[in-house]
Amino acid sequence: MAACFAAAELLLPILIGGYFDRDRADLLPFLAWRPLLVLILLLALRGLPWRLRAAGVVLGLVIAALGEAVLVARLGGAIDWAMAARGLAGGLALALLLDVVLGGGLRIGRGRWRGAASVAIGLVLCLVLLGLPGFGPAALYGRFISPSPQEPRAQAPIDLLVATGLPLIWGEGDPLSPTVSPEMRPARAYAQLAPVFAPRPIDAIDPGALGGRRLLLLAQPRPPGPAALAAIDDWVRGGGRVLILTDPDLRWPTGYALGDARRPPTDDGLGPLLAHWGLSLSTGGQGGVAVRDIGARRIVLAAPGRLAGQESLEGQGDCAVSKDGLIARCAIGKGRAIVVADADWLADGLWTGPGRQGGDSAFRLADNAAWLRDLLLELADRRPVDAPVAWIAAGAARTESVAIGLLPALMALLAAIGLIVAGTHAKPRAS
Repeated sequence: MAACFAAAELLLPILIGGYFDRDRADLLPFLAWRPLLVLILLLALRGLPWRLRAAGVVLGLVIAALGEAVLVARLGGAIDWAMAARGLAGGLALALLLDVVLGGGLRIGRGRWRGAASVAIGLVLCLVLLGLPGFGPAALYGRFISPSPQEPRAQAPIDLLVATGLPLIWGEGDPLSPTVSPEMRPARAYAQLAPVFAPRPIDAIDPGALGGRRLLLLAQPRPPGPAALAAIDDWVRGGGRVLILTDPDLRWPTGYALGDARRPPTDDGLGPLLAHWGLSLSTGGQGGVAVRDIGARRIVLAAPGRLAGQESLEGQGDCAVSKDGLIARCAIGKGRAIVVADADWLADGLWTGPGRQGGDSAFRLADNAAWLRDLLLELADRRPVDAPVAWIAAGAARTESVAIGLLPALMALLAAIGLIVAGTHAKPRAS
């Protein structure tokens, strides 16, 4: 029974819960099914002495933990042993509670209804702990055994100027409309800048708007013009820090018709500034969606461009461009600039999961918002505040990994069969 419990806990999230749909290599979806499976295991062991029931539960939990750890490791994830230990402890505590409930029901039940009330109570308790089956991270039990995210140390929000031609801040739609459509809200990547940052949108880029500020997000703006480009250059050289998102092949979804001035700009007019710093921007030749693993972050982009170094006036800029041409880090005078050759990656549809919580760590499909914060914090000389998500490694053999993850349960089952067969054929001792 312990082997069947372990196999069921590994297979249910995969076959029913959509484990691979989330593309994550983590333990939480497996642990979310544990309450219901522990109840079923205890019902199956109900007639045995308590020592055998306890041994069966402990053995089942250990086999399950081993198989799930092997699977996660094969998929390229880091095994969270602390979470596994909390899941084991939580499973044992839950088994003890359910065993008491079931035992009490059997003592008070009579006739054909003997134990029915206890089973019903145990099932309700499991469903409360489980939450919605198959939604792994949404399960209440998963949240119980998962540590609460540590709040960052109390620090004043970082002032951030934002200049953009994208509907990041106010969304799209008619502000005079009596109803608020889903399009009339901030992009989730922008909304998630708080509480680390205190964004302040600016319409005009000039020395007055930039004066006294240290950090600027420049995301596919409307062409600012020569005077504004000169102001940005002077401000950076004086010690300013700027994150530039510039897209040579913008695919941002919009409800505005062609020719409408409110459409996101396909030309942001930043080419002369980049050339002044020794950078050139071109289309990357990849017209569809691209997935990039950058450090511990997984980023989804749409038709990303390509940056390259070029000759510039001596002393105008010192830029290091990544091998794939997606990002450049530049030292400009006393300041710094990070340039990303794409802006579409801030659009909700590329990285958020379904529902209101689709941008949260447990439900997102990529780390786009977290990477935006990482880049801004890098410019602000701060450490990242978001824990990395364990994504399934590209090219991981999923079917093979599942088969190897089932090996501990299979070995335990074969061992149990061997013991039964050996016991059946054992000769009785001579009196």
